[in-house]
Amino acid sequence: MSDRDELTVLPGEEAVRRRIHMYFGVGRGDPRLPTMVFGEVVKQAFHPGRDSAAAHVSRVVAEITADLVFTVTDDQADTLPPGHDLPLFTGHPLMDRRLRRGVYLDASTICTHVDVEVWRDGRGFRLTLDGYRPIAPPEPFTAPAGAGTRATFFLDEAFTGRAAITLDPMLLDLHYPDCGERPDGVVLRDLRG
Repeated sequence: MSDRDELTVLPGEEAVRRRIHMYFGVGRGDPRLPTMVFGEVVKQAFHPGRDSAAAHVSRVVAEITADLVFTVTDDQADTLPPGHDLPLFTGHPLMDRRLRRGVYLDASTICTHVDVEVWRDGRGFRLTLDGYRPIAPPEPFTAPAGAGTRATFFLDEAFTGRAAITLDPMLLDLHYPDCGERPDGVVLRDLRG
């Protein structure tokens, strides 16, 4: 039997759940996992990708609200194609190109759920996800001023163990290797009492 015969192709969510180390650098139950997930999501928010937004989002606020819960808010809802109207949930359970792939989606697979909101031009919609799937249709909400995206991740203790998110600077590298700029537009807050 060859190595090829032993390979198993897994669907998206299952691939992340069974091979967490490939996505976040540490494995299931590792006490660093919550911090690594937090850091990768913040990095993705600040660097959404060339096809989604500018090289750097101008403002990202990341708040730790409980040991395994964090919220990332940015000032970008303009990752949608020009002229695209709200609601932003058409064609996919997530709201924009930035949230449809990458770290946001990977992180959602090891959460009990993720609450996502997006707003622009005085209109806002929210959606709760279970993994990649919405648990209900999007609902409108009273939008704050400007434009933005907010995602609150509720990490699942079944994957993270009893570890907690930290602001350990050794684990929170917010830039990609070729990025020479400092993350001045990133605000990290620990709101736990």
